[in-house]
Amino acid sequence: MGGIRIIDALVIQTRGDDIKCTFGGPSKDPKTKGKFVAWIELYNGGEYHRSILNTDACFDSGREAKAWAEKFVEAVRKMNLMTPDGIIPSEDLKLVQEIISALRS
Repeated sequence: MGGIRIIDALVIQTRGDDIKCTFGGPSKDPKTKGKFVAWIELYNGGEYHRSILNTDACFDSGREAKAWAEKFVEAVRKMNLMTPDGIIPSEDLKLVQEIISALRS
């Protein structure tokens, strides 16, 4: 899956409105000056919980960064994480579901 852990992909797929897409910047670093980063964050009960993913400062605007994050979330939500290869073995799937349920409460 390159760049995102399976557990984070599952969180994106199952947490609905608790997933927020945002941006930061502009960058003051001389190498990326004026560029923006995209952030995908997890909220719990309306409060910030943790960052799931962020990019390097590579976008020309905050709007572009946020749009990228929203498209990324949309793509992850369409992924079939339960492949025949057993990316998530059934024994582990139950544990993952319990963790997600605990985070929701």
